[in-house]
Amino acid sequence: MPRFALASHCRGRLRLRSPRWRAKSALDALVRAVGAIEGVERLEPNPRVGSLLVFYDPVRLPPSSLLARLSPLLGEEEASAVPQRDGNDGANDDSETQARDANRWAVPAVSRDINRAAKIGMLATTGLTVAALGFNRRVHAIAGGAGLAFLAVHLLHHRRKILR
Repeated sequence: MPRFALASHCRGRLRLRSPRWRAKSALDALVRAVGAIEGVERLEPNPRVGSLLVFYDPVRLPPSSLLARLSPLLGEEEASAVPQRDGNDGANDDSETQARDANRWAVPAVSRDINRAAKIGMLATTGLTVAALGFNRRVHAIAGGAGLAFLAVHLLHHRRKILR
């Protein structure tokens, strides 16, 4: 089982993630090693999520060459988990590896759809609440209550980020 994921990759930009890199010391060591690679322009470590964003010059350092240089830094077991890309679209990646890596960090689609509906509901009930101020107190109160219910759904969706 790989201990890291290639979260995203486009020409000149690569994001790697690993739960191990939430420890600042592990991420700092990786930043020093990757920063020494010629062609790497900038690094953005994020210990909060355990990711490393690598900006590189694709002319001086082609993606395949960058991944080959990163493999020894990530360890022998981990190196096999790096999808080898020959371009910036990932068209030649193994579909199972892509799906597994994408699902590892993804929010379930049902949850996103529920949250989207909650945001639309909050917007609609806010408009109705303001409009109802002028003509009916009861409609205003009901719309306000519905808005609070949509807000509760939205906050429930984001509870992990809020309650850190």
